[in-house]
Amino acid sequence: NGLSQEVMGLLVGKIDNNKIIIVDAVPLPIEGEANFIEASDDVAIYMSKYVDLLELKRKENFIGWYHSHPFDISKYSQCFFSAIDVQMQNNFQKQSLNWVGLVIDPLRSLYYNKMEIASFRVYNDVNYCINNKNIHKLTPTLRCAKNNVTERWGNRWYEYYQLKSIYYMSNLAKEFFQHFS
Repeated sequence: NGLSQEVMGLLVGKIDNNKIIIVDAVPLPIEGEANFIEASDDVAIYMSKYVDLLELKRKENFIGWYHSHPFDISKYSQCFFSAIDVQMQNNFQKQSLNWVGLVIDPLRSLYYNKMEIASFRVYNDVNYCINNKNIHKLTPTLRCAKNNVTERWGNRWYEYYQLKSIYYMSNLAKEFFQHFS
């Protein structure tokens, strides 16, 4: 259909000195379109088997999930949580307190030859979310004209926050970017 495919997977990592350290990513066998992913029952079976294998082979555990937003190259990065993403992250965080959600904007990354990637968590307190709709109480990351907040962070912008992130790019990834620049 000519549209980019959205991908999704799980993140392997650990907590060290209150920092979430991601050491690996496991892609999930999920079919997706530019703004929608549908997981079949096979994905749950796949994840269950992988959890068992992970426990045998590694010290780290699943610590989050990632997915792409291959929508378009626009004024803002597509690294944000959609309403469905907020719901999924909320469900994950109820089961694991340190769970992190990572969003990658692959089209913008390639276009600007710079990784567009961000990590997020949702607020646990629903009242905080509702009160946070007041534009004056926004975190510094979200301080901008009210019209731009929804455009930049989606309709549920008040329910999640961005984490400070540092990432390492392997030589192979650097070579990949150089090839497309």
